[in-house]
Amino acid sequence: MEQISSEPSEKEGEDGTEQISAEQQAEEEETDIPMETTDSLASGDDYSKFYLFCHEYQFTVREQNIFRLLLKNKNYSEISEELYISIGTAKAHMHNIFIKAEVKKRSRLIALFEKF
Repeated sequence: MEQISSEPSEKEGEDGTEQISAEQQAEEEETDIPMETTDSLASGDDYSKFYLFCHEYQFTVREQNIFRLLLKNKNYSEISEELYISIGTAKAHMHNIFIKAEVKKRSRLIALFEKF
């Protein structure tokens, strides 16, 4: 017969909730994928496509945010307002996206994404 202990296990805190180390929490935060979806990225397949595309071209988190807004046909001014950055910063991020994707125009970037 098993004996049930009233003492908390190594993973449980005194209140009975599971405790994780700071290292485990940092790892989870790094691998969390934001679950925001946009109008054009409503289905799970499109979201995966977006994530895989961004991963393939090594977009930073900020570049992913800007690219998501670009797919919603936002201009530099709208992007800068929504992300609370200057228009110049938005343009710089877009430039970096174009360099990474090896395109020169928004339309080419969108076409590249659609073919992906």
